[in-house]
Amino acid sequence: TFFILSRDSDTQVTVQSAATVAHSAEAYTITRAYNTFQAWEDPCGATPCLATSSGGRGGNLVGETRIEIGVAYKDGVFAPTSKVGILGSTTDSSYYMGLTVAVGQRHSGVAGTGVIVDGTSMGAASLSLFHIQDPSFRLEWLEIRNYPGDTAGGNPVNVEESVAHGAYLSHLIIHDYTDNADRGGINIYDDTTVRNSILYNGPTGIRIYGTDATRVFS
Repeated sequence: TFFILSRDSDTQVTVQSAATVAHSAEAYTITRAYNTFQAWEDPCGATPCLATSSGGRGGNLVGETRIEIGVAYKDGVFAPTSKVGILGSTTDSSYYMGLTVAVGQRHSGVAGTGVIVDGTSMGAASLSLFHIQDPSFRLEWLEIRNYPGDTAGGNPVNVEESVAHGAYLSHLIIHDYTDNADRGGINIYDDTTVRNSILYNGPTGIRIYGTDATRVFS
């Protein structure tokens, strides 16, 4: 069992970890590893975390010297009913978790052209859609729409204070949302890089707050 890191052409992919034995001329299937972002983020079921381990891909990434990148495809709209909690893993700037979109599946800067995360089904008090609470998490290339922050009580993206330094947010489209108490489409409480992102049709764009000299890099 392997996880695909990238699709390189119609006949070639790159896997996250190299094979330890040859697999020439063997039959294979390619399937989705996880159906939700949270299932991917959840703790791995065994240590060390291998492709054959149960559970998600979270855990002690620093201790196991691994990087985990979840790759989304636009074969359907993601419609979470509760927050995606990015927490509980041991990460740093060298060994981290990140969500991105496959090359060829990414938006063109226009809504509706890439992978969509629709927050319409978020229930009351379900809090932020993506709640980042681990260091150095990366979130890229998603279109996030229709997040009902007024009732859900949070924000499309929330970077938690004092625990989520080094967050990296890039090429996001966030639109047609409400937020909790004007805390923004992106609510930043810890050092964060935001690049090449578009926010519109919401009461507040990017909010910066916190007691630990929060910095935003663009």
